[in-house]
Amino acid sequence: FLEQAEALRLIQEPVAEYGMYYDDLALDKMWQVTAGHPYFLQLLCHSLVNRHNKTKRNYVTVADVNAALEEILASGEAHFVYLWAEASPEERLILVALSRMVPLTGHVTLVQVADYLDEQYISLERRTISDALHYLALRDILTAESEIDPAMGEVYRWRLGLLALWVEKYRSLSRVIKEVREKMQEVL
Repeated sequence: FLEQAEALRLIQEPVAEYGMYYDDLALDKMWQVTAGHPYFLQLLCHSLVNRHNKTKRNYVTVADVNAALEEILASGEAHFVYLWAEASPEERLILVALSRMVPLTGHVTLVQVADYLDEQYISLERRTISDALHYLALRDILTAESEIDPAMGEVYRWRLGLLALWVEKYRSLSRVIKEVREKMQEVL
């Protein structure tokens, strides 16, 4: 992952000489969804440059970024499928749950994830949820931060927001629940 200053430089400097400039909100959104992940940042920049070349507009707005994201989500599925395939069934459940939960609050705790899954009639041990959240953070899909209040435990946020958008759009909770239950039946 690139640091934010490096990512912003990579977004802006190569295209500035061609009269392509970014609105601050566009830059913020690009950082939010890529967190400086080189591949996803490059994918987004490529899409935006193509849009710029078609429209001949020299100023990129957050609306342009959102349109480019839609294109990427539709055409770049192989990259997201790879990240999805690398996740365990429990991690997939948590990714889908987070895609439904995090946009509402910006972050979640282990207890909130467990409660959400309970509301969906999914019983996972807290240790399993904790391990899955921890592993997703190790893979840089999520970030984990210690909360000021120790009773809260760690707080998790999406690091790779582009994956969050893909999961939200293309993975249904009911289907993932069905897949996990079928997998559990195979084990039994």
